[in-house]
Amino acid sequence: MEDRADQTTESSSSLGDEDVECTEEAEAILVELMEKNRQQGKRLRMHYYSKLTAMASRATLDLAASINNFPHGPPPKGGRCALSPWVGFDMDHTLLRYRRPEFDNLVYTSMATRLVKKHGYPKGLLAVPANVGTMQRGLVIDMKYGMVLKLDWACHVAHVQLNTYRSLRREEIVSVYGEAPVNLSEEERWMVLTTGFETPMAILLLRFAVLRPSLHKDAEALRRFFSHTHEAFSMAFGGDSTTGFLRALRDNPQQYIVRRSPALIQWLRSLRAGPGQCSFIVTNASVDFMNLVMPAAFGCDWRYLFDAIVVSAHKPAFFDSADHRRSALIEAGDEELPNGAPRVYQGGTCHELVQYLRGRCGGNQPPQVSYVGDHLLTDVGAAKTKAGWSTVAVVEELEEQGDEQPSHGAQFSTPHAGYLITPQGQPSYWARVIHESADITVSDVEQLCCVSQQ
Repeated sequence: MEDRADQTTESSSSLGDEDVECTEEAEAILVELMEKNRQQGKRLRMHYYSKLTAMASRATLDLAASINNFPHGPPPKGGRCALSPWVGFDMDHTLLRYRRPEFDNLVYTSMATRLVKKHGYPKGLLAVPANVGTMQRGLVIDMKYGMVLKLDWACHVAHVQLNTYRSLRREEIVSVYGEAPVNLSEEERWMVLTTGFETPMAILLLRFAVLRPSLHKDAEALRRFFSHTHEAFSMAFGGDSTTGFLRALRDNPQQYIVRRSPALIQWLRSLRAGPGQCSFIVTNASVDFMNLVMPAAFGCDWRYLFDAIVVSAHKPAFFDSADHRRSALIEAGDEELPNGAPRVYQGGTCHELVQYLRGRCGGNQPPQVSYVGDHLLTDVGAAKTKAGWSTVAVVEELEEQGDEQPSHGAQFSTPHAGYLITPQGQPSYWARVIHESADITVSDVEQLCCVSQQ
């Protein structure tokens, strides 16, 4: 969804005798507070506005610092931006980088083909919208009304896309969603776009809304649509021949997958070259999908870059060693491997992986581990909170912010900073997730390679 300012402009509101100007988001909260306690309205307004202003300013500065201080500037002292001796990686959108919008078009077309051929949806879905590559992670699908939302830092609705052509005006947003924050824990209603694979699903919804304008009022049609869409998503990545997804990747991988640089490959080798060092992959992808896409990015000898590889890991549960229901770490695949190539495992927990790596790489002390991933919840957040590892978030969308060498706080002032801010100029919900989940934020693992060489 392209960010553009609402058609209404922010207005100034007078707060009692002090004439304090409030942002649109702050005023919405103030109104709610005043309705609950009119007698204490002025005192509550002043207290809450001051608190909100201070929190928003501090959050913006902290987030800008965490994004901009690495790798564009010198890493701060104290080791915050230093990788640990053990370094783990996710695969998709981390080690692997897909070409956009080509890959988004492929995912969209694969899902739309399944919906049309299998479930009889209108053929108009097969026409790929021009803005299929503009959807971003962190947007939220409202499965009750069939709209796509952007939320601010406090989960208030800041922008709403009705279909591929139409967004709601501010007064329409308030009429539909009110002024209270969205409760994202209601998973039966809200779907947060958390991976690059999911963003074409939102465009598919908005395109269907154009073909069927009554969709937003038809609860049963929406229920069927989301059921069929999730099925189409699973079948595409699961190898369903009717979608053509895996066939397209197999026939022309370079059209969809970025070939990684020799410098990055050499850097990955260096991560396991010294004593006490090792590197590994933990991915939720299957071994078959990994064997299809990794050679396209790293060449046929890609396995020699790592000490261990875990597929079908079922993150975030993988990082919870206390979950005794987890299956054991077992070998995946039965192909013969050349000498020195690591075996591929599946399932298990991070504790089992650490024990295996100790046997392979040596060391008896509790290891220091950094994990690099793109999924801020199942990768970065879970590795940090459950396993206690330091984390690096790969946020490709940062390259779309419009500044190659941003200064402190610049990410919030550039014209294309829609990924991190709302149309009203406030930090977005996804900016908060980045801030809370990651110790280091980069747009590509290639940046880690460059900083290491410096």
